[in-house]
Amino acid sequence: MILSLETNGINAIGQNLHQNGWVLLPNVPQDIWQTLAKQIAQCQTMTQENGQTIYTVKANLGKQNLSDSQSQNPLRPHTDGSDLLVPPNYLALYCLEPDRFGGGYTTLADGQDLLGHLTEIDQQKMLARHYPFVSKNGNQKLLRPILSLNQNKPLFRFSYNTLIYGNPSPEMTQTSPSVRDSWLLHLCDKIITWFDQNHESIRIPQNGLLILTIGCSILAPLTGMPNAIYNGCG
Repeated sequence: MILSLETNGINAIGQNLHQNGWVLLPNVPQDIWQTLAKQIAQCQTMTQENGQTIYTVKANLGKQNLSDSQSQNPLRPHTDGSDLLVPPNYLALYCLEPDRFGGGYTTLADGQDLLGHLTEIDQQKMLARHYPFVSKNGNQKLLRPILSLNQNKPLFRFSYNTLIYGNPSPEMTQTSPSVRDSWLLHLCDKIITWFDQNHESIRIPQNGLLILTIGCSILAPLTGMPNAIYNGCG
């Protein structure tokens, strides 16, 4: 939901975030976006892989052949922080410079809705079977189920790239799965198909702040953004 700081208070924006899963705030000054995000989500920022609380998302020539958020290629659907013992509850993206050619869309979908489109057998296997989730730098590896319960709420850990190719940022030329788990292959194809049919596309304007919940959001952010620059925190 797109809201304005001028007409909505912090509490109202926070309520919309919890009800709808995401909020987009245009025209947020660069010097207050981090503080504002923490006030709305009522949480603190966490340290990223780069050792900082903020990471920059922009095109990187060294990743031009990868399925990665810093390339012009699609980053396949995933949940943020799937390799972490405790994934962040929220993700904030602040647009410093939008892509001048119209790229840089964040696509996201509600994982709670996904559950209603999966069979009970699929859900049981998602809860029972453990799979390795790997960080982009390769330093973190966690064995966890795709679906678990966090305070009686569903928590998704999903990365199509990691589950199918064993790498969160594989080469785009890699087409052969690295796993032989036929159920997992079938499930990931189901999720991809559902995501393609049910996602929302959001383009963050310059100085726009997007905040979204992580626990039940599946996203494929920032596709086709050769000239866009974003800052993010979780």
